[in-house]
Amino acid sequence: MAKRLYPPYEPINTERSPAIKPAPHVLDDPREKLLIMRDIKQFMPISKQELDDSFTLATDQKGAANQLREIGTNMRRREFTYPDSAVRAVTRRYIGYCRGTKTIMGNIDSLRDALVQPLRPSLRVSEAAPRQMNGVRALMQFADVTAFAEGGDNEANPLLVNYFAPYNEVLVERANEFTVRSVNQLLPGADNNLTHRYGFWREQIDSLRAHRIAAPIIEQAIGLQPL
Repeated sequence: MAKRLYPPYEPINTERSPAIKPAPHVLDDPREKLLIMRDIKQFMPISKQELDDSFTLATDQKGAANQLREIGTNMRRREFTYPDSAVRAVTRRYIGYCRGTKTIMGNIDSLRDALVQPLRPSLRVSEAAPRQMNGVRALMQFADVTAFAEGGDNEANPLLVNYFAPYNEVLVERANEFTVRSVNQLLPGADNNLTHRYGFWREQIDSLRAHRIAAPIIEQAIGLQPL
């Protein structure tokens, strides 16, 4: 069984890492890629797929529109029956990252509002604000991704974990350990991470609004729910 990820109450270093330049070879180490993302874009993704997508966009300088054109071209060269389907799928992923970030921001804001009154630092959030545990899980995810990227001794990769799975007993137990103090320690770093994460994905989506295939998908998504 993988070791338990860093406990949420340990101080997490959220300072920007020293400048790290992408190596000329293909990077496979998710820790190194996370640190590069934090250095050049001031945020760390929260899933393996998001890390792969954002790292490619952040390091090759081609831009999201050119990325989609290359995907479409490659699909046609390989004679896929529906070559535009991959372009649509990637566009929807970008929208999902942006929308997911806003959801997490809302969860953390609700948690912050629930704890605004003076409370004993050692009080568990599960007692003080039991309805705001999604905000706690978001902070736990941020703490674990940070610890993983910085080379902690945990073996489990948090990018492969669904932190919002409702019936994961380990996650429930860990979330119940969070105190008012641990929340207050993590809020500044988490806020900064989310602000830059949202800004990055919103920039990618905005750059695609003139793309032939992506534009209708984006307009439909915004029409259903603003980003």
